[in-house]
Amino acid sequence: EKMTGGRYLGDIARYALKAAAEEGMFEDEQTTKRLKNMRTLSIAIADKFADDPWMRAIPAMKDATQKDLETAQHIIIGVLRRAGAACTCLASAIAKLSGQGLTDRYKPVIVSVDGSVYNKSFFVHEEVTEGMQEFAIQELNIFSMCKGVEHATLIGTACAAVTEQHG
Repeated sequence: EKMTGGRYLGDIARYALKAAAEEGMFEDEQTTKRLKNMRTLSIAIADKFADDPWMRAIPAMKDATQKDLETAQHIIIGVLRRAGAACTCLASAIAKLSGQGLTDRYKPVIVSVDGSVYNKSFFVHEEVTEGMQEFAIQELNIFSMCKGVEHATLIGTACAAVTEQHG
């Protein structure tokens, strides 16, 4: 959850940027200082910046050089792709545990994914989609895919409650 949840990913990206600033990875002194002092970074802003750093969605990057913008972009994309890889591992494990999707590529295991990061982040969504193709299908030989479902946890809980009462 903490590696993939939208509540945490903004902070993870902020810590990564701060660490890069501490290590001297940015060339502009003011940018470095602002990054070291940055107190918040939402996943929405981080994702927006990763998609187009020249919009300067992160206030600490307002006067950054092109090289610094690209450095920050690579760092944030790395954080988002890491989250996608973690989601891929979990979804692949769920697909494998289902025991389905072993014979017919036209009847894949569909793993529902609930969360704004998967549903709204291009980089996370792309990483999971590609990861399922490369890992679950090609490595594990399980025909599977992820599908974003709003409120999947709530729906699953309701189904479990009904099943428990009538099962």
